[in-house]
Amino acid sequence: MSPAFERITKKMVRKHVSKDMKPIKHPFSATKFRRLSLFRDRSHFRFLGLYEDDPIDCSLMDILEPNSPVPETVVIGKFPISDTEIKMQKAGVGVNAGAELSVSGEATQFYESSFEIQIMNIPPKNLDVLRNSKLLDPEPSFLTYYRSRGDDLYVVTETIELINPAVLHENSSVKLGGKLSIPWNTYVEGQGQGEGFKATEEKTTLPQGMIMAYNRMKLIIREKVVQLIPADAKEKTFERLTRMGTEIREWVIMKPGKKNWISPQTTLPKRKPT
Repeated sequence: MSPAFERITKKMVRKHVSKDMKPIKHPFSATKFRRLSLFRDRSHFRFLGLYEDDPIDCSLMDILEPNSPVPETVVIGKFPISDTEIKMQKAGVGVNAGAELSVSGEATQFYESSFEIQIMNIPPKNLDVLRNSKLLDPEPSFLTYYRSRGDDLYVVTETIELINPAVLHENSSVKLGGKLSIPWNTYVEGQGQGEGFKATEEKTTLPQGMIMAYNRMKLIIREKVVQLIPADAKEKTFERLTRMGTEIREWVIMKPGKKNWISPQTTLPKRKPT
């Protein structure tokens, strides 16, 4: 896929909307970040080039009891964005090691896009309807898994979407020229020169409703009741239990057979009265 998509989403967030928004890097990932979608943070794997946010392919409403209220979305504005960018680079190199070689080149990149966006936001006051919502019982198995790992989970609460289909244009060209001179002997000298040119053009069509960027809040689960708080809050998604002076997770800590393995069926020894 052309890098034009990632380039335009990053530039849009940086110049036209809040920097708190996170740009979508690849159009194939856009559908996984719809409003109320769940994902986990893996920014500690940033050095591997992975998405910092790992979508779970599940909505917040999928893990709540049936008939839980759905918070309303507010549509904000209609913002036209037009972007044109031209990049040109020139370079030259010369080598003389028994043969004289000179090469020069020029590279040009051209990007153009024009589209309209709207902001789909679930404001905090609308999220209040979830204040007393409870998890399914029993809870989904993937929650048990993330609970055991101590992962933090997040919920998409705001998106930037395309109002109409859009086309991203990307053109690139490279022009090379060179000259080669080789002294075969003191009487005969060989020479050569040439030029090369290559041009490519790509068009990326984005459908109506494509998600270009999103914002998030952290999911907090306490005694089966959910709450959404600011994404940068220090509080953890899952509550930890403290027993016998040792902090443990609520569910599986290690694989069976390992030392100190705790399963859901394990009966912990009771503290002796002092």
